[in-house]
Amino acid sequence: MVVTSKGRMSLKQNIQRDPYFDNAKFILIFLVIFTHFIQPFGSDNEVVETLYFFVYTFHMPAFVLIAGYFSKKFYRVGYFKDKVNNLLKLYLFFQLAYSLFYFLIQEKTNFSLQLMYPEWSLWFLLSLFFWNVLLLVFSKFPPFAGVLFALVLGLISGYIGGIDSFMSISRTLVFFPFYLTGYYLKRNHFSWIKEKIPKFASVSLFLLVGLGFIWENDWLNKYWLFGSQPYTHFLENPEYGAIVRLLVYVVSFVTVTAFFTFVPQKHYFFTKWGRNTLYAYLLHGFFIKTFRTFDIQEFPMTGEMFSGILFFSFLLTTFLSSETVLKYMGAFRWFRIKRKAYR
Repeated sequence: MVVTSKGRMSLKQNIQRDPYFDNAKFILIFLVIFTHFIQPFGSDNEVVETLYFFVYTFHMPAFVLIAGYFSKKFYRVGYFKDKVNNLLKLYLFFQLAYSLFYFLIQEKTNFSLQLMYPEWSLWFLLSLFFWNVLLLVFSKFPPFAGVLFALVLGLISGYIGGIDSFMSISRTLVFFPFYLTGYYLKRNHFSWIKEKIPKFASVSLFLLVGLGFIWENDWLNKYWLFGSQPYTHFLENPEYGAIVRLLVYVVSFVTVTAFFTFVPQKHYFFTKWGRNTLYAYLLHGFFIKTFRTFDIQEFPMTGEMFSGILFFSFLLTTFLSSETVLKYMGAFRWFRIKRKAYR
């Protein structure tokens, strides 16, 4: 994917793309869609809930880290302007679209457009904007000091009651350490992970985390991993919130590292779909919310249903990441985004 001199998208393949990151992005967006499909079943199925929690330890942190990795040239002339323009127009359009959609499917009794409270997955667009703003300051820090300061901000933010979903401030601060880490990382760091960390070690870490979730399933809840609420919202003893979040940070950084050991570095049949994950992320909510209107969670999660959801999630991911969807979305002037701003 390349950009013409007028900023329009061309469907010509960019031979300079690194398949490693396209592979990672496709796997991650598939996991995002899949976990959103199975989430309603978690309350009555411990296995599904454990899988849901486990995937949440790394799929969005890894996505955020990759976004940070491709923000190294944010200081280039015109980069920040393009980023702001693209993010704001996408956010405004999809905020309106989702607000109207929720009203039509009767998830909301009255139509309302609240620009300061992003609908569902749109928090990522606002946070991506703020992460770039934060880079203006944090890029001047040494890597270790910068990430340490970002971690402290993420830990402290949970004690501030007013920081929640408003303008995605909470998630911006909570996930910023992953974004900043990605900004500091170089390609050889990912190569080192692939070469030096044995896959059996990553499997062992995954199993250990999964067993930990099974063991502590009774008191663990999703807001530990969402990063969207203050500690008072999900902890009986919020004074220990920083310890809890620090533990989550450790687990997430470990599972993110383990995930990158499994990402293939060569071109595969799914690599091409990893180029277009932005629209898959923005559009899949319409399908997820429609799916949930049928109260499908009232049915038991059988092996057949699990396999069916897994297969449908893959089909939906490939469709929403296809050149066809990219082409039709790009037909609207509002969506002629400059791909270099998103990689």
